[in-house]
Amino acid sequence: MKYTFFLTIAVLLLFCGQNAYTNTYSSYSGRNFYVSFMQNEIHLNKDPLVLRVFLTSLYPANYQVIMPGETFTGSLRANEIKEIEVPVTLEARNSEVPENLAIQIKSDIPITVYCFSSKLTTSDSYSAIPVSRWGKKYIVASYPNDQYIAAERENLDSLTKFVPRSSQFLIIAAYDGTVINFTPKANTRAGKLANQNYQVILNQGDVYLVQSYPFPKGFGDLTGTIVTGNKPFGLLSGHVRTAIPQNAPYPFDSKDHLVEMLPPTYSWGKNYISTPFGVNSKGDLFRVVALEAETIVEMKKLDGSISYLPINSAGGYYEVRNLNTPVIWSSNKPIQIVQYMQHTGEFGDSKEYDPSMVVLPPTEQFVNEILFLTPRNYRVEDQFKEHRVAVVFENSALATLALDGQKITDMWDVSVETIPNTNYSWTSIRLKEGRHKLSSTSGKFSGILYAYGFHDSYAMSLGNSLIDPTNPDTIPPTIQVSDICGVIQGFVTDLHNAADLGLDYAYVVPELTNNYSWNISEISDTAFFANFTASPIDLYRDGRFTIDVFDKASNRTRYSFNYIGTKIDNVESLSFPNTALNSKDCRSFEITNNSNKIIELQSIDIVGDGRISFNTGKTLPYQLSPKEKINVQVCFAPNGDSTSLSADLRLNFDCDYTKIVKLNGRVFAPQFELTGYDFGKIRLGNEALGFIKLVNTGNTNILIENISGFNGFTDFQLESIQYPISLLPGEERQYWVVFSPSQRYFYDFEITATNSFGLSATAQIKGEGIAPDINNVIVDFGRKRVGTKNSISAMLKNSGNDATTISMQTLDGNLDDGNFDLIRNLDGIPLGINQEKLLDFSFEPTETINYNTAAQFQCDWELHPPINIEITGVGTLPEISSFDNRFDTTFVSHDLDSALLIFETSGNEDLTVFDVNIIGGDINSFEIENYPYSNQKIQPNEKVYFQTKFKPRRAGEHILFLEIISDALPNYGIKRDTVTISGYALPIDTLDYSMSIDFNNLEACRFYSGNLVIRNLGNVNINVQSITINKNNNDLFVNFATDVSSLLPFTILPDSLLAIPIVSYAERNQNGKVEFEMLFNDSLSQILEVEISPIVYQIELVEANNLQVVPGDTVKLHIHGRFPKGIDAKIAPNISLFVNRFLLDLLSNSTEFVLKGANTDLHLISQINKINDRINLILS
Repeated sequence: MKYTFFLTIAVLLLFCGQNAYTNTYSSYSGRNFYVSFMQNEIHLNKDPLVLRVFLTSLYPANYQVIMPGETFTGSLRANEIKEIEVPVTLEARNSEVPENLAIQIKSDIPITVYCFSSKLTTSDSYSAIPVSRWGKKYIVASYPNDQYIAAERENLDSLTKFVPRSSQFLIIAAYDGTVINFTPKANTRAGKLANQNYQVILNQGDVYLVQSYPFPKGFGDLTGTIVTGNKPFGLLSGHVRTAIPQNAPYPFDSKDHLVEMLPPTYSWGKNYISTPFGVNSKGDLFRVVALEAETIVEMKKLDGSISYLPINSAGGYYEVRNLNTPVIWSSNKPIQIVQYMQHTGEFGDSKEYDPSMVVLPPTEQFVNEILFLTPRNYRVEDQFKEHRVAVVFENSALATLALDGQKITDMWDVSVETIPNTNYSWTSIRLKEGRHKLSSTSGKFSGILYAYGFHDSYAMSLGNSLIDPTNPDTIPPTIQVSDICGVIQGFVTDLHNAADLGLDYAYVVPELTNNYSWNISEISDTAFFANFTASPIDLYRDGRFTIDVFDKASNRTRYSFNYIGTKIDNVESLSFPNTALNSKDCRSFEITNNSNKIIELQSIDIVGDGRISFNTGKTLPYQLSPKEKINVQVCFAPNGDSTSLSADLRLNFDCDYTKIVKLNGRVFAPQFELTGYDFGKIRLGNEALGFIKLVNTGNTNILIENISGFNGFTDFQLESIQYPISLLPGEERQYWVVFSPSQRYFYDFEITATNSFGLSATAQIKGEGIAPDINNVIVDFGRKRVGTKNSISAMLKNSGNDATTISMQTLDGNLDDGNFDLIRNLDGIPLGINQEKLLDFSFEPTETINYNTAAQFQCDWELHPPINIEITGVGTLPEISSFDNRFDTTFVSHDLDSALLIFETSGNEDLTVFDVNIIGGDINSFEIENYPYSNQKIQPNEKVYFQTKFKPRRAGEHILFLEIISDALPNYGIKRDTVTISGYALPIDTLDYSMSIDFNNLEACRFYSGNLVIRNLGNVNINVQSITINKNNNDLFVNFATDVSSLLPFTILPDSLLAIPIVSYAERNQNGKVEFEMLFNDSLSQILEVEISPIVYQIELVEANNLQVVPGDTVKLHIHGRFPKGIDAKIAPNISLFVNRFLLDLLSNSTEFVLKGANTDLHLISQINKINDRINLILS
């Protein structure tokens, strides 16, 4: 119920303590700035350069300035101006070189920052835009290069005469990894080409100056350069120093430095109102820059004339000169308007001003409040003749529009001019040097601050909310608050919809806050949430807390809380001076609520003495109304306890508020105390001496008649005491007790002393017999394979109730494997109570022997038996012996059968045979009865036989290879043994042979050479007596290439052959059969019959041209052909051509015919005749 009550209070405060305001403040105020300075004039030394940063604030502020190489802090009083001198070395003069020249300015509440760059007769300033208002896209506004005309400036040095002053802009980075892309509208000083995109990466505090190439006057204008980034960045735009216009004659071509910090494109508007500077009769120059292509700008003057200015490209601009009255500008798309202070260039033009530039705020970005100041160069006396602020405002703002708290309608020297056909008016107000504030609570406005003096000027924009006019943030931040007893927990959010820009800052209003301390979480440039806490400083005093929270659109929410202090009156103490030991004494007091609020008495606690009781007559918790009283009765009942009373009565109110009533008193009674003894931990076998004590704590003499309780505890011996023991008040006696423990045991028993008043007192005797108890460690690895790594963990533990240290006495054995070091490392180690030491023993046998290692330790308790550590194990390994086997010699097809000893086992471990495989040889010549043989476990000293049959089917040697795969290697390694089984077979006589000859692909008219091949495929000799050739066509030429008869007879051994060369020749159509007959081995005959059919190839005609002719023409016929294969015979070709005899007539009876060979050509004479429809060519 308590929690629900306070939650309700918090919700009520949320709605009752907040006020939301939608006033728009200039977004040039902020808490985090980065500023820099662009080059002002081309030389540094001719006239001193002054760089200044000015700070001011509506409220007290603490700030920090971080320059390259220097950081310092400071504070601002409300409305104070701080002028900070900037080293001239921080002026950016190197084009297109990233340099760490930016100056960071941070503050705890919003301040306004202005930057001023000045040399004699060349100055300009700009309003710094805080980082929170930076954007990711800008479009440069500048002016073309300028230079002096030498003939008119003879007193200037040559450098000043001829060096052009460049158009320029400067990029400022606040974040590491800021990627900048830009497309310059003119060639740059470092050689970047116009209209080409370039990229540069900047880090926090870097600046990047871009200047146009030093073209002569009128060229190199960077206006329209589009600059974008992946993160928000700042951009300065302007000129080193220029005249406006640049074609004015001397001395009206006076030049001045130009600079302005450009607003990001997201804040551009479509509606503007410009007013003249009023420094000359012709008026000012304007440049309108377009964000998008196809932009149409309407320019409406006070005389009612309207002009339409088309801008066809993004970054394009339109220049308008000589506007000396207010102008209303409107556009179909967002635009940026830059106003330039210009000379007339005519006789009589004043020297009391110079060019300057300023970016106009759109009417969509008008504000309700502006804080600003007038800059100056303290080294130039009377630098500016006049400072002025031009204000354009909604007509509704006029009623409350005030400068420094004074309404402008009350200023006698200020005239207001309305702008026809609009709801706007304007005025120009002369200013004193210093800090100023423009404000209106009934409408919005904007301001342009400018000044002019002898050949010098500056201008800068003042009032600009810098929000997206197409999606304005109009919802103020939300504050959620919980209040518990005046302690405020606040949560601020500015994330209501997509238009929200985030939080800007929170400010505790000092004039509306007292008796409160507070803390506000840091609000970064990208924050949408924040927290704050506030607590009363003095809980008993009234207080107030007021906080304003602003978002980046200048929407404000205020939260206020009034705290009522807590005031409770009551007595500070109650006394009970003389209370009998068994009686009860009561006293009363009042609690009064003197606050102006209800206070809840939640509970009353008694601290320090349980003999106190109380009664309020009310059920607690109880709510006391303002001025209400409640009576509390407190009673003290000693209940036989003679201790003096010293206690607190704690009154607990809501909100953790507590008041204390001190209670004291005295009891009269006889009383005494008995104090026992704690011997602590004593090792068995040792003795310890302790004392028990009697004290008379009462206020009368007493007699102690007996001390009992030691019976049954033989390990304790009490000093012999003479009873009764007389004790005066406050007197004490002590008696010794000896503790000699005989077992591990914790003793805790009660002793009692009695006196003559029937009172008794008890006390505890404690002691513990302790000793360590270390176990023996016996580890048996058992039988382990040689080569294996084995480990067993054992625990060495002190199971006793005393810590100890063990020391090694002996160590011996043959089982090392790191165990010796492990055991040695135990020497001198401490073992606490129940502490365990894990021992990881290893066993890696290398031999088939018994292993044993033993060590003996002793602990630091001499009565402990020796501590033994023993490790045992046996190394095991199976062994295998394999045997080759050979059968007796037999004949082919005569089988032999035998039981063959393949292998034998030994060693001290069973052998595992994984497989016995046939791995090669004459597999079909042997048959093993028990094959396959696999996965067999064989004990040591066994022999393994394979029943095997030798089955030769050919003559000669036969061999079979077996592989035995087992685990007969250390660490269960695989062992491979090879066994051979062999035998020899004698042959049975066989006669076998073959005859063959290759007459395939025999070609006509070509000689053929081949072999008649006779092979002996048997195992006996072939004795040839004769070989003859028989033909059925005598035109065939087939014969032996050598005289065979001279070779006969001849012998062909087994597995050999005889090749007899044969030659043959045949022409077209000479087909037939040839028989080769062989007589051998006295009575045997063999005939080989071969069919001969020669292959014939035709002459291929590949060309016959010039056949298309006109009647009456003479035709030369060219025939070109070839023989597909070479030939070995003479030929007489006859070529016939079939023609239409009515169309062709033969003119010659002969012609030349050429046969082309590989090396020579053969020229033949061909006779030609014509028979009917055919022409014949006969070659000779």
